[in-house]
Amino acid sequence: MHSPTPSVALRAGAYLLVSLWAASFAGATPVISEFMASNDTTIADQDGDYADWLEIYNPDASVDNIGGWYLTDKASKPSKWQIPAGVTLPPGGYLVVFCSEKNYTNPAQPLATNFNLAASGGYVGLVEADGATVANSYTYPPQYPDVSYGVSQPTDGSAPQIGYFEVATPGAANGGQSNLLLTQQVSISAPPALFTGTIAVTLTGAGAGQHIRYVLAPPSPAGDAVGAPTAASALYTGPLSISSTILLRAAVFSSDDSQRGLPATAMYVQLDNSTANRLDTFSSNMPLVVFDDNGLGLIPFDHVEYPAWMAAFSPGAGGTATLTQIPDF
Repeated sequence: MHSPTPSVALRAGAYLLVSLWAASFAGATPVISEFMASNDTTIADQDGDYADWLEIYNPDASVDNIGGWYLTDKASKPSKWQIPAGVTLPPGGYLVVFCSEKNYTNPAQPLATNFNLAASGGYVGLVEADGATVANSYTYPPQYPDVSYGVSQPTDGSAPQIGYFEVATPGAANGGQSNLLLTQQVSISAPPALFTGTIAVTLTGAGAGQHIRYVLAPPSPAGDAVGAPTAASALYTGPLSISSTILLRAAVFSSDDSQRGLPATAMYVQLDNSTANRLDTFSSNMPLVVFDDNGLGLIPFDHVEYPAWMAAFSPGAGGTATLTQIPDF
């Protein structure tokens, strides 16, 4: 996976980015300070749905009336969704707006736009009441589940930076550099696979002064509920030997472990190759699909989504599909 380069566009002449978060900066324009285009568990709307969301911040020292302003996910349609009249932001205040296509416009309730945010990358903008002047906008790279994106809010005098946040903070300050994820991401040498025997896995991607930490999680009743590596996780020093079903998560860390990159993940499922139920010799004239939830067990029919890994195998040139061939995906 590539390391995208974030970008942000601010209204010309409004203010310098380095002064963006100074509360005493009179006349500063409200901005979209944070957003999440793939919200699985972070914050729910009034219906209990985990919808996309964005956060508008008022860096001014006085109340800002943003009723009549617009939000949009298309630069060509700056007036796509209008913020209802009467919506104001106190000095240093935040407003969370869900991007769910529900079009909720009651200012006494959580608001929702008439559009979603594209997790594959896209555009989001805040437009003034004239329907043309862009107060601020992002042309953003691919987004990740429960990872927010926006502008940091340092309190140590350093310049704000654009990027992914390690901890999402809807309706609150975004934090400084330590809450920004590194742009470097681990590359895992062996792709997720069904296998027999042993797999040697090499992890690369750390830059100068950086290192890699990782987590190996065998099947358990917790299933896929394995968090990203932390500063206390194992330090990568050489190839990993995989000889059983395991979930691998790895991330690049700064030299002092104060920052990490987005985690990379791979699932390795060992096939039975020795008992009466062995699967390494199984073949079918039909396509094969395998689901594995890393030990969570039988999924209940309770309308709750559970994470699992899926591999699909199509019949090859010989007309049969096996579980040891390279999966289609």
